[in-house]
Amino acid sequence: MLLCARLSLRENLLATPRRPGPALLHAPGSVMNKLLTGLLAASAMVAGTLTMAPSAYAAPVSGLWTNEAPLTQNYVDGRAINVGVRFKPKKPGVVTAIEFYKGTRDTGIHTGALWSSTGTKLGAVTFTNETASGWQSATFATPVVLAADQTYTVSYTSPRGIFSRDGGYFSGRTINSADGALSTVAGNTGVYRYGSQDAFPTASRGDANYWVDVAFQADDVPEVLPPAPVVVPPAPVVVPPPATPGGLLVCPTNGTGGAFTDRFNQSFTAPAGGTSQFHIYAAGIDPTKPVGLLVQLHGDGAYEFGRPSAGKLLSMAAIAKERNMILVSVKSPDRAGSVTWWEDAGVNVPFLQALLDTEVYGKYNVEKNKVWLSGYSGGAEFISLYYVKRQHHTFCGGGALISGGGSVTQASPAVPFTSGFKGNFRMHFYTGQDDGVGSPINWNGYTAAQSGATQWRDRGFSVTTDFPAGIDHYELDEPRVLREQLAKVYPLR
Repeated sequence: MLLCARLSLRENLLATPRRPGPALLHAPGSVMNKLLTGLLAASAMVAGTLTMAPSAYAAPVSGLWTNEAPLTQNYVDGRAINVGVRFKPKKPGVVTAIEFYKGTRDTGIHTGALWSSTGTKLGAVTFTNETASGWQSATFATPVVLAADQTYTVSYTSPRGIFSRDGGYFSGRTINSADGALSTVAGNTGVYRYGSQDAFPTASRGDANYWVDVAFQADDVPEVLPPAPVVVPPAPVVVPPPATPGGLLVCPTNGTGGAFTDRFNQSFTAPAGGTSQFHIYAAGIDPTKPVGLLVQLHGDGAYEFGRPSAGKLLSMAAIAKERNMILVSVKSPDRAGSVTWWEDAGVNVPFLQALLDTEVYGKYNVEKNKVWLSGYSGGAEFISLYYVKRQHHTFCGGGALISGGGSVTQASPAVPFTSGFKGNFRMHFYTGQDDGVGSPINWNGYTAAQSGATQWRDRGFSVTTDFPAGIDHYELDEPRVLREQLAKVYPLR
């Protein structure tokens, strides 16, 4: 009789879909509806209903479960507990919200967290406006970037120790999202940890499912420009900065308190996780004039970062100073094997952004229309593959010197590129034609740079290339090329 009651409840819940299929947006008023509607500027909210513009693309929203609901919705343990599910995205993308299934007796304040495979907290939420039962959702203030084929854990805290739990659920099975963008991780899939505060859950018992999920948007939707102007809600839309009469975007940070000195091996820990060091070259910068920024990212192994007073970095600092630009050289927080930028974008992208926001934009009045990125090898891959695509909305223009690499994917950004940004951000790919010749690894920087340059040009960016013959991966003269590129945009007077 009890089993029949549970099944009847489950069938009743399934009558109202929790999440539309992968080709549709979330229901009006939901997290993803607001995010995608605002960012794509391709739909209008009319009298509480969602009206799609004729040529808009409805970006898919993935979750491990679409219509399902737990059989046991009020499992009583009696102790405050963090419960969660381990999962893996099959494509890079962003998590915009955490979701969990709430039973009628699961009361109190609920919090949620997203964790890396090593227990770094990538983001946290507090659930508000909950219903008495059913799927609950809480939105991140800033979407959390995830890398493909990396393991993550999503969890929530039940303060009374009453939660949804179906024992044996994951026995011999893997759950895939409807569109194939997400899957659960085999072995210790459902996890828990006792405590009333967010804590990384690692214990597992009985192949149980605790019914915690994410709202995930894969970074692989086609880039579609919006049709004729439509009405958008006053949601989290990135507002274009004002322009001067000459058309240049005006984007001061108004940061204060930074010392105009050179400082090496400064330590920084990002709020979402990751700790590393950076060098800042600010001596001789004139704060009474517009201040620009040059960000230098090392290749695998961080060889050049370890030599802040010589070679490449010292030359680049002098070149940046000629144009009143602060140079910041950052060491990747990655510590798994060789120190590299491109391997763990889910940690490295938010780490770099947090460092720039805190240590540069917050302390110096940098003009964000004069931000240049320079990367070598793994740093070049990181800029072209991840950073420009995912963080372009955090600055207004400038350019990138991409040396010894520069791969890119067909995927479009969660925040679409604006024509204003494309017109104010130039990219120069610099790689020798002998790059990859005799390489012990199956990778060719020359091929990557050619492909990357073509794809960025096809997206509407101003792209130039320099592929000298007879030059391999270790013979590039980046300071010389940097000076040439900056001189084209900021001629000395």
